[in-house]
Amino acid sequence: MGIPTLFFSLLLNGLVFSAMLVLFSLGLNLIFSYLNVLNMAHGGFYTLGIYLSMTLATTIALKGLLPTYSILLLVFVAGGIVGLIGFVVEPLLLRRVYARGHADQLLLTYGLLLILDDLVKLGWGLELHSVPEAYYFLGNVPLFGVSFPNYNFFLLFGCFILAWILWFILYKTIFGKTCRAIAEHRDMVRALGVNSEKLFTLIFVIGVVYAGWGGSLMMPLTGIFPGIGLEPLILSFIIVAIGGLGSLKGAVMGSFIVGLIRSIGIGYFPEIELMIVYLIMAIILLIRPQGLFGRREIVW
Repeated sequence: MGIPTLFFSLLLNGLVFSAMLVLFSLGLNLIFSYLNVLNMAHGGFYTLGIYLSMTLATTIALKGLLPTYSILLLVFVAGGIVGLIGFVVEPLLLRRVYARGHADQLLLTYGLLLILDDLVKLGWGLELHSVPEAYYFLGNVPLFGVSFPNYNFFLLFGCFILAWILWFILYKTIFGKTCRAIAEHRDMVRALGVNSEKLFTLIFVIGVVYAGWGGSLMMPLTGIFPGIGLEPLILSFIIVAIGGLGSLKGAVMGSFIVGLIRSIGIGYFPEIELMIVYLIMAIILLIRPQGLFGRREIVW
């Protein structure tokens, strides 16, 4: 493979990985910005999304109960199922630590991450899984001398639509405007009679759904194993730092910066690819400590 072909291959793969990071980091940033919670369990929800997507695809679509094309719908269903867990986790667990420091939140959500990973091991075992049939059933298209699976186009388009939907919810609906108001002036909005507890639950559920979608859409592209959500979790904290806390635009831009740098680094500098990502983050924070699009206050 020549250098230009290798570069385009890495670039295309980086775009696909960046699209997943967009969904994952949007959910993480949403919970961090509005609830002020460092949600380490986000990686566990990603893992559940990828496993549920695999189960639905292999037991329904690939068994002939539904047409193979139903995989394109089932990956979204899997993320939605993961979101249902948020209706239990937020009122029973997170609500008890809102008034406490980030140290308690980290301990709680990290413990939840370990619990979710152990549940995955109990339910699906320790084996490495892969579902290549769900990746290649749409065929391939030659692009810049590289055979590019059409599922990647579906993933890119799907992630773009989901990111736009979140933007629309936050900026063009009463619910979104109320959420942004309560994030900035919590006591004032409560005094006006808004049920903040119900809003917090819905915000957390939306964040969890986006984590689940990040995993479920990536299911056909990768090997599946317990703890697979740890890498996107680490990268998403880097993305939040690069893009700026509370910035929708920053989460998207940071995801593409990290995804593309990581992909090209793996191809050309595999020994130091993660160091390059941290180096870029350090440079950006030295120049702009609040991130590319962050401010001192919430800016969603």
